[in-house]
Amino acid sequence: MAEADASADGIVSLTEMERRHIARVLEAEKGNVDRASRVLGISRSSLYQKTKAYGLSRAGEAGA
Repeated sequence: MAEADASADGIVSLTEMERRHIARVLEAEKGNVDRASRVLGISRSSLYQKTKAYGLSRAGEAGA
């Protein structure tokens, strides 16, 4: 779980920060990968790879 990745002072790794940001953007874009990839400034294929690696669904929530 994401909260488990935070230190006692709330600092998270860069990887966890990226996962959370991608999840928020996907949620904001209602799972539209094309729009989310444009917002994030990465290709759709990169976004697909990251969502798979982070276990994110297109809606941005954990569990694909």
